[in-house]
Amino acid sequence: MKNPKQKGNDHELKVAKLLTEWSGQKFHRTPASGALHWPNDKRVVSDIVPPQTLEGWPFSVECKKVETSWEFNTFIEGTSQTLKEHWKQCCEDAKREEMVPLLVFTKNYRDIYMMVDMKTFDVLGVQADHLELKTWENHVVIMKFSDFLKEISLDELLKKDFKLG
Repeated sequence: MKNPKQKGNDHELKVAKLLTEWSGQKFHRTPASGALHWPNDKRVVSDIVPPQTLEGWPFSVECKKVETSWEFNTFIEGTSQTLKEHWKQCCEDAKREEMVPLLVFTKNYRDIYMMVDMKTFDVLGVQADHLELKTWENHVVIMKFSDFLKEISLDELLKKDFKLG
């Protein structure tokens, strides 16, 4: 059995690989798993680093793989405290660097899901099946990460106007 840190690292590597395959550009796991912050480089604010040549990448991507943190009933009931804490961390990191928060999460034997706020979901304009939650401080949307990647191309994403604040 892998330790939790290794599971998290593996999840980050998988998300970076999925983004690389989707975009055709090389995404990386952040050295020190998001704890590294280079001055004046927004790319390293979160768990996934976009390519240096990719201008306009809007997201601060936080990756979480925690086995006991959630079940779908906890989303609907608003009782998933661990996921709520992950979302708060994601939002704080993104705000610090004036980026859009994107939480990518999973657990063993489950699909990979993503969470964005409702305003971001509206700007994305994707038609994927999703779950809207109004139980927390802000309105969030959860959907399969793979559906998001199928619904929008990198070129389309980079043309979107994400108003922050």
